[in-house]
Amino acid sequence: MYPWTAPGVKPNKTWVYAPERAILEQRWDELIQETSLERKRELSKETSSTKIDASKSPLPGLDTEQDTGHPLVSVEWPSRPTIVEVGYRSFDRQYIIADSRVLDRARPDLWAARSSEQVFLVEFHSRHPKSGPGLMFSSLIPDMNSFKGSDGGRALPMLHPDGQPNVAPGLLAALSERFGREITVQKLTAYIAGISAHPGYVEAFDEELHYSGNRVPLTVDVELWDKAVEIGQFIIWLHTFGDRGHAPNNAKSLFDVESTLPLPTYDTAVGVGMPDDVTYDETTQTIYLGKGSWSNVSPAVWNYTVGGNSTIKSWVGYRRKKPKGRKSSPLDDIITTSWPTQWSRQFHELLVTLAHLIQLEAEQKELLEQIIAGEQLTKDELAFHGVQWPAENKDRKPHFPGDLF
Repeated sequence: MYPWTAPGVKPNKTWVYAPERAILEQRWDELIQETSLERKRELSKETSSTKIDASKSPLPGLDTEQDTGHPLVSVEWPSRPTIVEVGYRSFDRQYIIADSRVLDRARPDLWAARSSEQVFLVEFHSRHPKSGPGLMFSSLIPDMNSFKGSDGGRALPMLHPDGQPNVAPGLLAALSERFGREITVQKLTAYIAGISAHPGYVEAFDEELHYSGNRVPLTVDVELWDKAVEIGQFIIWLHTFGDRGHAPNNAKSLFDVESTLPLPTYDTAVGVGMPDDVTYDETTQTIYLGKGSWSNVSPAVWNYTVGGNSTIKSWVGYRRKKPKGRKSSPLDDIITTSWPTQWSRQFHELLVTLAHLIQLEAEQKELLEQIIAGEQLTKDELAFHGVQWPAENKDRKPHFPGDLF
């Protein structure tokens, strides 16, 4: 469906990631001000492709560090790192130092594909996604482990770096002819989100997902297509925290969206101290985080998983008194020591997002069952109508502005 795929960004250094910009600035200052070359190498966690005495070409994008033509060792303090928000984990946005000199596997092609229209589809690819949705969607460039936090994955950009749809040539035209209306890559992506971003998808294709990647059954029923697109636009809106997609009735915020069930409410402030962990009382349906509490949290929200991993525990795990994760540099010891108030708001948004998603799951499962039971477009039929499925490596390359095809 999407010919060009790529692993997400993999710095191979945890110190260039953080849930708060200020922490990255402190770590950068510590590195730049260090006078011992040996200690500097230890702090920077050098790899085969990142040496503090080597220069690099800059990453694509006006928001990335462009002054990378000289080695990191020659950078003098005071100097500010260039920081960009990324999709670190499913439903977890964090920050990265967007400097090619400190990133091991930066994936320049993916950086070049970022835009105000881009949507990255994120899948577990060669591994079974276990429980939870089959696909995730991000408006931000994703980490290689963004799907579940480990074991890799693949990013499928909706658009090429030149802005053209990243789909097999002729596919959108064939679908448009079949449905008698224009089918854009945005609508196709929404359709995929509507039928795949829920646990019922993983259940339906359980056997196949053990030995191959995600599959997309394409219905010929226009009503089922339209329903999947409608739901999928909302799914993408939720996954991207309103950056992409559309909410029902043009809602502007999570709290404007109608809900058939009570949404989680923030009752007690977390306070300034860093929490040790997050806990849940199923009897009262209350989450406790530090001194803070959220009520109306259903067990389904608390137990929400992606790739079999708890979404809530993963999010909190990077923001507790002793953050989880493997340390790769002494700079990892520089962490947040007081709870930022914006994290409470973000956690509340996460809980409400999961609540909305859970309310869609039964409808998505029923829709997928109807699509599977009904007539579907086949690969051969689409080829007959002009779709050119990728056959060689060159067919799976990203397209850049100025390329000739």
